[in-house]
Amino acid sequence: MVTLLVSAGRMLPLVELYKINKLKARRFTTFCALSETKGMDVKMKKELKIDWYTDGFDGVYYLDCQAICVAASAGYFNIRCYYFYCYLEIYFRYWDYFCRDRSRTILKLLGMKISRLLPKDKKEVKNYVIDSLNGNKPVILFPNYTALFYCGTYKMKVKSEENVAHGILVVGYDDERSVVTIADPMLIQYKNLDEYNKYIEPFTVSPPFTKLQITNDMLFDMWERSECKYIITIEKREEPMIENINELITWICNDFIQENECYMSWLIKNRRKIGDEINLNLEFLRRDLVTSSTLLFDVIKRFYNDNSIKKKEFLSFG
Repeated sequence: MVTLLVSAGRMLPLVELYKINKLKARRFTTFCALSETKGMDVKMKKELKIDWYTDGFDGVYYLDCQAICVAASAGYFNIRCYYFYCYLEIYFRYWDYFCRDRSRTILKLLGMKISRLLPKDKKEVKNYVIDSLNGNKPVILFPNYTALFYCGTYKMKVKSEENVAHGILVVGYDDERSVVTIADPMLIQYKNLDEYNKYIEPFTVSPPFTKLQITNDMLFDMWERSECKYIITIEKREEPMIENINELITWICNDFIQENECYMSWLIKNRRKIGDEINLNLEFLRRDLVTSSTLLFDVIKRFYNDNSIKKKEFLSFG
């Protein structure tokens, strides 16, 4: 005989009492869950407001496509940080080319942190993207060009050294429709040589970070077909060391050591050792050593023309 307990003026078996309490507990749990979510917007979708950067710098003739994505992510937190990041990227390329983890160093100056995530499968890719965007962290993936369905080299068989990684931004998701929003300047292409020639002149309008919605499966396909499996996120973490143009130039003046060997000097001294490599990468060298230098002057010009900066204040750094 099961022991009886008194409940509501009558005796109940323990088994029956357990069932009643279990039902009450279930109702209470449901009530608590509803109470916590009542009035709250359960996040099924989100999109970060990333600027188009139509007046920014191209990821082919000024910076590489990966660096320009990091710059665009920094600009999400403060539009000026986009230009500051670009400026510092070129500065380090010229005078501290062999600086390890350049992105981390620059972002720290701007009060930001870069994190590298290595998903094991498609489920983790999705979870990382959603969690990061919900936390207001732009996401960057590095698919190979042969993995980009909107690129002419999609699924082409190319040499491993030619199948390089390309940077794309993931700025939004809609879980209900199973789509994500990417941003990539490469979505806009120039049609003829005249436009191309105008394009490489200093201070021209760059292709915008055009946004495109693709399915989750499309994103997973790009990730699976690529050699680079990690993704990175950018977040705001601390007070920046550089917030305006004066602090930018002052920091560079203090950091610059004249004895440092610049990249151009290093190339000249080692031209015989790396002659073949130079011949294979003339296009990239032109970008890193010629067209990118115009960016240094352009950033200063932009802020010099800003009405909020007085000429006297602008020239008082150092």
